[in-house]
Order: sequence, then C-alpha cells, then structure tokens
Amino acid sequence: MKTFLTILFCLVATLGFSIDKYSKGDELFVHAPSGLKLRKTPDGDAMVTVPYGTKLKVLENKIMNPSKMVEGLYGCWAKVDYNGTTGFIFDGYLSFLPAPKDYHADLLNYCESTFEHVTPLLISSIGNCYGDDDGIGEASHTQVFKYKDKTIVYSKSSGNEWAEEVITITGISNEEAYLITSYIFRDQIKKAGDYFKTNGYPNNISPEAYTKYVQYPKTDCFMLQLNSDGCDENLVVSKSMSENIACIKWYTGC
Repeated sequence: MKTFLTILFCLVATLGFSIDKYSKGDELFVHAPSGLKLRKTPDGDAMVTVPYGTKLKVLENKIMNPSKMVEGLYGCWAKVDYNGTTGFIFDGYLSFLPAPKDYHADLLNYCESTFEHVTPLLISSIGNCYGDDDGIGEASHTQVFKYKDKTIVYSKSSGNEWAEEVITITGISNEEAYLITSYIFRDQIKKAGDYFKTNGYPNNISPEAYTKYVQYPKTDCFMLQLNSDGCDENLVVSKSMSENIACIKWYTGC
C-alpha cells in the first residue's frame, strides 16, 4: 500500500500571512531551519543570521508593510531586538510558539517538552482484554497544556492498525502550526520526496504540486502533497474560521 502524506492549510484572504498580529514587547521564535537574516532596513543589507529557535523581542506592533513570499509563505518585516542589535526580520518564519528541537520525535513529545501541563493524561476510552488496538475496542486519551495565554489540547485515538493524533492550539495562525509540523515530520517529508524522484508522480499531478504550495481552483486552500511506500499516512494543518484556533492532525493506518 502506498503512503499518502498530505500537509494542508486553508486560508481566507485576511489570513494569508504566516503569523497573525503581534505587538511591541511580544516574544517570537525563529522557525527557519537555516536561520533568518536580520537586516538594517526592510529588504536592506543583512547584518547577521539569527539561528533557528532563537527568541526575539518585538519592538513595534505588526505593520502590514509591503509583503514578500519566501518558499511559499507570505510575510512582512518585523522590527526586533536580537542580543541588543535592532533590525528588521522576515516574519513569515516567526511564531509565538517555541521551535521544535531535534529530540521532538512526535507531536506529543513536543507538547510535553515545551508546554505547561494543565491536566494529567485523561483516559476517555480503552480497548478490551486483547489490548488497545485489537480491532474491537478503541483506546483514546486527552491532555491539556498551556503556554502563556494559549491553550493546547492534545488527543490520541488508536484501533486495529491505525492511530490518530490531534492538537488544537489557540491564538496562532495555521501557518505557524505548519512550521511546527514541517520540522517534526521533516524526515518523513524528505523520504516521501525521495520516493517521488524514483517512482514518479502519481495521479497525473504535476511535480510542482508536490514540491511547493499550490492554490487549488475555487478554493482558499494551499496544499503540499507527498507520497511514499508503506501504510496510509496523512498530516493535515487547518484553521478554524469561526475561532482563532489552529489544528494539527496526523493519521496512519495499514
């Protein structure tokens, strides 16, 4: 069975930028794996490269100044302080949430290592005597975390040869959620990309649709699709249109 790995994030016109409003005094984290250039002026000369994971202090409220796109993500210029140096940095790869580390192997590990526990693991259902994934009973549990003013709810369900993890996070954009998943699942994404090179691109979809963000006709969605061999696997990042909540969903089944 082929694996189908999908990263999906849906945007309305007013949510086209990677991070929502931020204000003077806020702290933002760099999520660009290769770092971001700190510049003297917007689009000006680079002074230094700010490493991945660095925490920056915002010096001015977000201004919707002329935007730019870098590798599929729109952003503006944020005025920040970096170790006493003031400059401007592309905010498309900034987030209110800390960047995942190399040891964050999955979504639960990221939550447990990064956020404050609000509740212990809450069991909502268990399998029968044959175990949690016996194909008859299903097992699920939930945990609630907090980071400053943001609430993070993690849940996992599993059954016979399938498992699903879901995280909802208040107060962040879905692009910020995408940045988190693209780092945690970077090995799987690379493996899927390598599979394409060897086996071709399925379903008569152009290679560009699998290597960059593509806006699909008659939708407000941008999608990056990947594929490799193995069990079915889906990774989805979406945004609630009625509430300021981002959702990350990972599913696998054989």
